[in-house]
Amino acid sequence: MKVLRISHSAVVDAWRECERVMRTQGVDVDLLCAKIWDEGGRPVRLEPRPGEPVEGVRTLGSHPALFMFAPGPLWRALGRPHDVLDIEQEPYALVTAEILALRVLRRAWDRLRGRRMRPPYLVSSAQNIDKRYPWPFSALERAALRHSAGVTVCNDEAVAICRRKGASGRVVNIPLGVDMAVFSPGDGERVPSRTVGYAGRLVSHKGVNVLVDAILADQTLTLRIAGGGPDEEALRAQAAPAGERITFVGSLDEPELVQFYRSVDVLAVPSLDATHGSRPGQGWVEQFGRVAVEAMACGTPVVASDSGALPDVVGDAGILVPPGDADTLGAALRTVVDDPQLAVTLRERGLPVAARCSWDSVAAATRELYQQVLDATAP
Repeated sequence: MKVLRISHSAVVDAWRECERVMRTQGVDVDLLCAKIWDEGGRPVRLEPRPGEPVEGVRTLGSHPALFMFAPGPLWRALGRPHDVLDIEQEPYALVTAEILALRVLRRAWDRLRGRRMRPPYLVSSAQNIDKRYPWPFSALERAALRHSAGVTVCNDEAVAICRRKGASGRVVNIPLGVDMAVFSPGDGERVPSRTVGYAGRLVSHKGVNVLVDAILADQTLTLRIAGGGPDEEALRAQAAPAGERITFVGSLDEPELVQFYRSVDVLAVPSLDATHGSRPGQGWVEQFGRVAVEAMACGTPVVASDSGALPDVVGDAGILVPPGDADTLGAALRTVVDDPQLAVTLRERGLPVAARCSWDSVAAATRELYQQVLDATAP
């Protein structure tokens, strides 16, 4: 099986593990991604591993829904033989329309040259809010979903939304992957320190300001914040009264992030609901919560907002609190650090939950979807 995958976020080395695992399972995967992209508040440049079949493509624009790729590499890649085209982009995004338009032109060009390649395509969606986009985004989304052979999503609500919006092929919930060989509890003994952690973007909808308020109200807790983003300056000013109890450690690479998870007693995921707006990028609730899975894989208990996909991801392996409620969030964090047996229970529950997101499981589910699509579209 030959697959062409196009994903701007595959610029992150760790997020190309699905392709690596599928190659060991007999799938020949070519990959196109951004040459450089902002991930977690810092620019990440593509650094392929030796012999890795991934090509970085220059991007025009920086918003996930509003950017486009330089067309030359796409045109050449679409002209190479492949059985499945996997577009890991939202169906309403400009880049999806660009890829599908080039696909149509490429098919016409190939027919003139006596070649008839008609591989099915898939798109991806994480949208768990039933948004109605203005034209032309609504038309782009409708067309992409209607003619796709499959859609991969990362939460249950997105399955229903894609169906309501006209997806005619398979819609499959495949979680975001985590490397269980990297994100693991480690061998060292945990020494309780009443330390809360946060990892992620420093933007308003992530609710970091609510977490800071919760820590300011409890002199016994400390907070370490990993990540960067446009709200960092405001959050530093908000946290100033806490002095050294609240520290900002910046954006961390993967090995540093593992040590970060292991160093804290509990990870807070205080995401807010922001469900209004119709322009692409407006209106948001947590679509998966990868940091929660990474923390659980490292044996760190999680306290998360009862928002978006977080209840499905965390389940009974963590404590859920109402979004935006600093008092309840603070009380839940104290409960975890004050009750060692509860912390142990949450760690034990979290490990098998995280294991469901292993790259082996994600790659197997993706490969199965490809095979189902090929079987359904075979002449």
